[in-house]
Amino acid sequence: MSLPYIELRTLHTDSLSRNLARHLYTRQMPGTVLVLTERPIIVGSAIRKQWSQLAPRVQRELSSTLNASRLHEYKAILANMRRFRMTIKPSAEAPGHDLYLCTPEELKSLPPECHTVYVTCSVDEVYLNSLADKMPSNALLVRY
Repeated sequence: MSLPYIELRTLHTDSLSRNLARHLYTRQMPGTVLVLTERPIIVGSAIRKQWSQLAPRVQRELSSTLNASRLHEYKAILANMRRFRMTIKPSAEAPGHDLYLCTPEELKSLPPECHTVYVTCSVDEVYLNSLADKMPSNALLVRY
């Protein structure tokens, strides 16, 4: 079994929520997303705010382009952004969401179709390895 791709990200000037929302914008199509954090409610509201600020930018790009293929692409992205659903509940209690936020202790199992996991808190290597083993081979594990 092959492991998922692992990406190490460091924050220089961006806030965690801004960096995560921008990265998430590029990963919104392939499956559900999990964010492991010590403060799911706070991080979730910050991501939601950054996400809502990205939508007008995409709308401006849509309005300013004349390329037909780019128009179609921006329309699809904007539609996905508008229906993107986030929750701090476990996937068993709230199926059908696109992004789940929880602490490492709260995580019992990965959400279905989970192709992206963001680890924003300190966890040991054993925990990361067990998490990576549960992920599909084409998934992405991002560690801050």
